[in-house]
Amino acid sequence: DDYEEGTWTPVYNTDADDLENFSMYATTGKYTKVGNIVTVTCGVATTGAGSISGSGDVILEGFPFSAGGDSHWVTLSTGRWGTAPAFGRILNSAMVLRQSFDDDTIVTDFNASASNNQNVLAFVLTYRVA
Repeated sequence: DDYEEGTWTPVYNTDADDLENFSMYATTGKYTKVGNIVTVTCGVATTGAGSISGSGDVILEGFPFSAGGDSHWVTLSTGRWGTAPAFGRILNSAMVLRQSFDDDTIVTDFNASASNNQNVLAFVLTYRVA
């Protein structure tokens, strides 16, 4: 019997690993792993980022376990984005944020407002670990 509970820290980045000029406002991640199945919860938001920069697709990193097999899709709850992602696709230990199945979320889609609690993302995802 393999059972584990814990926390993880979700962090925004880009697939080019060059996201700059913003700060995380709130990050909450919990997980429960039973055998090779893990369920994660996530809540994340940024502070204002008037000069946010980076290239490539926006991703969410920090998952507690790498996903095994095929990619896993999840519907996202979002708020206060410039153009919000609707789906996430987890591969290995990062999630690519997607506006649709054909359109990735890019850095210019972030809301660069000067206030806290922007670019909010929340979800629950169950997946098979590698």
